[in-house]
Amino acid sequence: MKCLPVLAVWWSLAIVTAQAPPVLQLTVEAAAQPFDGSRPLPIVVELLHPSWGAPGYDDEVVLAPAQVAALAIQVTDAAGNEVSWPIARRSSPLAQPVVLPRVGRHVVVFECAPSAAIAPGRHLLRARLPSQGGGGSDTLSRPVAVEVVLAPAPQLTLSCNAGPLVVLGWPAVVGARLAGPARGVCLLPKSPSAWRESLRLELVDDTNTAVEVAAELLPPPPRSHDRLAAGDVVDLLFRVPATALPALVGERSWRLRFVPRSAAGGAVGRGAVTSPLLPVRLAAAPSSLPPDLQSLLAALAIDDLLVGAAVARGALLEPGSPASHREAAAQRFAAALVEAEQHALLVWRRDRSAPAAERLAAVYAAQGDEASAQVWLAHAEAGPAPSFAALVRVHGLGTPAPLPPAAAAALVVAKGVDHEAKPTAAPSIPAASAPEPTALGSSPAPAVVPANPVPAPAAPAASVVGTVSTGDCRTLDAAIAADANGQWASAARASSEYSSTAYSAARATGAPDVSVHGNDANAWTPAAANNGQERLTLTFARAVAATAVKVRQSCQPGAIVKVELIGADGARQVVFAGRDPNAYAPLTIGWFVVTFPPTPFVVTAVELTLDTTVVPGWNEIDAVSLVSG
Repeated sequence: MKCLPVLAVWWSLAIVTAQAPPVLQLTVEAAAQPFDGSRPLPIVVELLHPSWGAPGYDDEVVLAPAQVAALAIQVTDAAGNEVSWPIARRSSPLAQPVVLPRVGRHVVVFECAPSAAIAPGRHLLRARLPSQGGGGSDTLSRPVAVEVVLAPAPQLTLSCNAGPLVVLGWPAVVGARLAGPARGVCLLPKSPSAWRESLRLELVDDTNTAVEVAAELLPPPPRSHDRLAAGDVVDLLFRVPATALPALVGERSWRLRFVPRSAAGGAVGRGAVTSPLLPVRLAAAPSSLPPDLQSLLAALAIDDLLVGAAVARGALLEPGSPASHREAAAQRFAAALVEAEQHALLVWRRDRSAPAAERLAAVYAAQGDEASAQVWLAHAEAGPAPSFAALVRVHGLGTPAPLPPAAAAALVVAKGVDHEAKPTAAPSIPAASAPEPTALGSSPAPAVVPANPVPAPAAPAASVVGTVSTGDCRTLDAAIAADANGQWASAARASSEYSSTAYSAARATGAPDVSVHGNDANAWTPAAANNGQERLTLTFARAVAATAVKVRQSCQPGAIVKVELIGADGARQVVFAGRDPNAYAPLTIGWFVVTFPPTPFVVTAVELTLDTTVVPGWNEIDAVSLVSG
């Protein structure tokens, strides 16, 4: 009788090994249309009962978790060669066997990430399921054909406000134009962060060695779509700070490199597209500047101030920005334009050229003074072709436009006049005997007027005062983004990061840009999974009396064990400590929200501590919002 259990086990194993394999059914979204590699490609595999749709085998089919985990997608090219696509499983791994009744099915979801490594041409995709126990042959689905057609590339051209001479230690403005291809459409980035990731401004020497320049990209003009067709153009401006130019005196060339990026941060559609080279000579400023070089450097300072004013105006018009944010932006806008006007008048008195008049027209246009702008523009067009005209008109810097009320009020204070009171006659061109404006200083940066500075009292002793809640991105994303009292982190550092570019701490700054739960290069990821405590410190542009911290956990949420506020004077306060009590829906981006009474000190940074052993796998953070009262 003691042998009966052994016989029972042997009999059950015999049943398992004798069962028929399941049927694999593969569905690919792009099978009905060309795939350009610019977006994630969903791939769905259904495991069906062997007798699905036909009479036959009626017993249940049991698949071991390891066998289902080994299910994979095989890709072959037109020649039958197996190729590698960046395909990852999106479904959770299973701990229990999969049981397929006669009318049952089990679904496994894969996704091919956007990648420039996907070659054009016809490809066949199959699902492959290894045999159970390693014996017998693998089970294959019917092949599904996918035609890969790469998106065309835009045409790139460059111009520089400094012309062929750039002096080290002084700023410059580089304009770029992206024109649509002759046929088809090319893809454009969808967000400011994606634009920054997609464009690289470089200096190239005669050996084709390139050095990237840390230039600031002005936000692109708004567009109603994210594709560029024949006849379409997008004009951009790069602000190259004085400190961004490398000390490479001699002949160089500007070059723009464009690499389309997906929402996941990877290159899409094709490899990098580069502009034709624009020759430039980098020169060190001599101790005694000749008059023509003085005028050039002064003009560069004006350009830098104009671009700074444009950035401030964009921040002023940002939808949903808090009142304090708008006030600070308005003051920066006014301060930059007043200083630009002083410098522009000084340049005009030194060098009465068309570019000098063009800059004055741009200054007055940006101030909303249409009459003055038109007089200076007419004077500029009477002379030689202005070198700066193309740049200022690209972003409307030379086109008068109504000023937002906050900007108009700030200009009244900064200039001491009512700029809305239009003169009855066009202003005359200032004579050389007119009062000299403030002399051009060594630093072209606009003065920044602080917005209602608040003294930061000492913080109380650290205590856990917060209330924790959660929700998934489908219900909270829009509400958090629209909160006028919230702000996204502007800088970040971490105890470790998987990479200094993709997956870096900087990926946790700015608005959310991860669309689906899972491993994503646009989120901060520690250097290793399940490695104990990790810290992420986020800095915010505005110091506020805070009332909440909201963390968007884009992969494996639940690892946050402490949230600490850092004041402007270095004071700290813990608002949450312990194990996250929230229950997160599987495979869903989860928000961790901690709310607390208004802090008695202004907060400039937040430090998150994660215990990566709490939730196995990669714990990733996409964005963090600091909310004021």
